[in-house]
Amino acid sequence: MEQQACLLLLLLLLPISARSVPAPHVPGREEQMGTAKPGYCHHISEAENPLDQDCSSCHKNTSCSHCAGDSDCPGATKCCPGKCGHTCQEPVLDFCYLPSVCGNCKALFIRFFYNASSQQCEEFIYGGCGGNRNNFETEQECSQACSHLHSQPRQRGSPRPLPRGEVLPAALPPAPHPSAPGAR
Repeated sequence: MEQQACLLLLLLLLPISARSVPAPHVPGREEQMGTAKPGYCHHISEAENPLDQDCSSCHKNTSCSHCAGDSDCPGATKCCPGKCGHTCQEPVLDFCYLPSVCGNCKALFIRFFYNASSQQCEEFIYGGCGGNRNNFETEQECSQACSHLHSQPRQRGSPRPLPRGEVLPAALPPAPHPSAPGAR
């Protein structure tokens, strides 16, 4: 009887504690052993059934390296999950550059993530499990964790918003050569 009362109390408290638990970071085998490489994997949504994926292009491509852990990957690349299994990929070195990820569960928790494009913390719906480390309970926690991005240059390859009206030089027509007819 006492065991049933404890179980009932636990079940009643579970929804309350789920609201205040930050996004979990579950260390992998290599991380626990200290052999994990620095950085984070880009999130790739998992296929409903991996057997349904067409992975023939990856299997034919010799540069597509399958891995079981970071130690299987050359250089700074990490072993990251993908649609066709784990492959070696360039890591994201700062979790503030990771996208918002709702996760694998179907709860509806309001969370915040740092959007590197807008350089602001933005709201998103978190499902309650999975996801990545760019996931904060409050906007203030998000701002504190990613405040270093406002004053430092962006990570190579990260998107940068253009000021209103600014156009990338590659999108501008080429300037006429000074010796071309009609150029002054």
